[in-house]
Amino acid sequence: MSRYYTVNQNYSEAIEINESLTQTILNPKDKIVVYTDLISLYGRKAYNKMRVEDDHHGAIEAYNKGFDTFEMCSNLNILDYKMIKAFSEILMQFINIVSPVHVNENKERIRDLINKYSSQLALTPNVSRIITKFNEKFENKYFEQDSLKYDSSKLVGKIQRNNEILERPFVFIASDNVRYYANKIDFIEINSWVEWKNIQNGQLVSFDVGENYEGVCAKNIKILEVK
Repeated sequence: MSRYYTVNQNYSEAIEINESLTQTILNPKDKIVVYTDLISLYGRKAYNKMRVEDDHHGAIEAYNKGFDTFEMCSNLNILDYKMIKAFSEILMQFINIVSPVHVNENKERIRDLINKYSSQLALTPNVSRIITKFNEKFENKYFEQDSLKYDSSKLVGKIQRNNEILERPFVFIASDNVRYYANKIDFIEINSWVEWKNIQNGQLVSFDVGENYEGVCAKNIKILEVK
């Protein structure tokens, strides 16, 4: 039903349906889909408010609801690539189309969002444009242009491990229905067994595909969310 309203640009009705779905019992996959749609819908509603209704206040309110939804999902540890991409799109849209005066009023929050989710944003093609547009709006080069770069070779996946067997020096990473072996030594920021044991099942990571003596595996693994 929300798709029908979305196609007909009745974004408020589509948002209401998705918000009601978040109050029901959903399996983990459906929960991610619903919240990802909700983030995108807030962005579409905001764009419509800005371009069609010339309602700057309503647009900013909708954008902020999209940002709040993403942050809530981050706290719930249910981020995935599509959700991150949806977040990057509404963030870029906000910086791009909202007037400098209104962007300036929200500058601190936008800057904090970019800083806080820099690792996630760097997984999307939008990251360079976000940095460029932010610097153009404020003419202060707060972010170095090369500070965040999109790396198309990176994959995103989720840790699969048995938290009752933490002594094993390896886990697996699930990404696009493929399961990759991941050794402790290939985690960039893991320096001790205490840190290794703190890795939780379901944590979001980025990684390169490489090889070891047994075949294809994950390399250069970076944890993207802390549980």
